[in-house]
Amino acid sequence: NTNILNGTYYNGLSTEAKNMISSIIWNLGGRADIKAPASTFYTSERGTSVYGSNPKTWTGKIGLIYPSDYGFAVGGNVRESCLTINFYDQGTNCSKDDWLYKYMYWTLTPRSEFENNTFYVGNNTILYHYAGGSGLNVMVMPTLYLNSNITLSGGTGTTTNPFLLEASE
Repeated sequence: NTNILNGTYYNGLSTEAKNMISSIIWNLGGRADIKAPASTFYTSERGTSVYGSNPKTWTGKIGLIYPSDYGFAVGGNVRESCLTINFYDQGTNCSKDDWLYKYMYWTLTPRSEFENNTFYVGNNTILYHYAGGSGLNVMVMPTLYLNSNITLSGGTGTTTNPFLLEASE
């Protein structure tokens, strides 16, 4: 996060874009396993369970999504049932209606009992954990918070008609 997302990636943005992004405190609470629903992950992410003396928070402008973000993004007829199912047990029934399920990608949340493990959304829609940098072909999806004075001024959010943002006074 510090070197790539908040260094190289952030520095590649225009000054106007940089001025729209808030610097926030990202919570780094971890979990021991994936056998929990989104609400339990949400609580763990904001908790203090970390490996050794790893930090419990981190301040920056660009991070990664939390596992709970992925879990809460499920919609459709399966939403209510998927919110009560452990990530490990969800399978494709939940992911097909989850707007955040597109690829395999890392989340910000670490495993609390291992030094180099973090959770990621897997290709079978199950939230796995894996040692970072182990040759796994997993993407990152930069995540950020916009400043409170940023408003949507146009666009539909498609590739051909992206959202347009502007700062209000």
